Amino acid sequence: AFCYPLHKMKLPEAMLKYENVEEHALDLGQLILDFLDFKNEKDKVYTDFLKMPGRKLKNAKSSFLFPAIDEKLFFVCDQTVFGSCKEGFAMTDKALYWKPHFNDSGKVFYHDLKSIRREGEWIVINDQFFNVNRTMNYKIIRLLKKLQSVIKQ
Repeated sequence: AFCYPLHKMKLPEAMLKYENVEEHALDLGQLILDFLDFKNEKDKVYTDFLKMPGRKLKNAKSSFLFPAIDEKLFFVCDQTVFGSCKEGFAMTDKALYWKPHFNDSGKVFYHDLKSIRREGEWIVINDQFFNVNRTMNYKIIRLLKKLQSVIKQ
């Protein structure tokens, strides 16, 4: 897979098709799903919200998912051990929302991405702690840097 010898992790080849993409030609939802490549991750991800248990969506909304009414939700990733969906992350057409284990919830709007950096095994986004796992953290960094470069400030 893409760059495996360099990163010691498999990255989705689909990332390559976005190398020179411009915002007007961007299918944001598809870009996000292509970069994050959930089919090769072990966390539970919901993209069909009619099939997602209502209790789990309610837990995510009370814990970390606070979108505006006009935001389009692309996915919710449940990172809880027992599947309550009180910790995890989600992305909309405007922002990334998250709640890591034992930390406060956070959010960042794509048009307001200032700094994205790796510290140890986690990520710091606009001075806010974010952590999923080593592979997903790297994919999130790549995704946010791509969004930072194509979405007008």
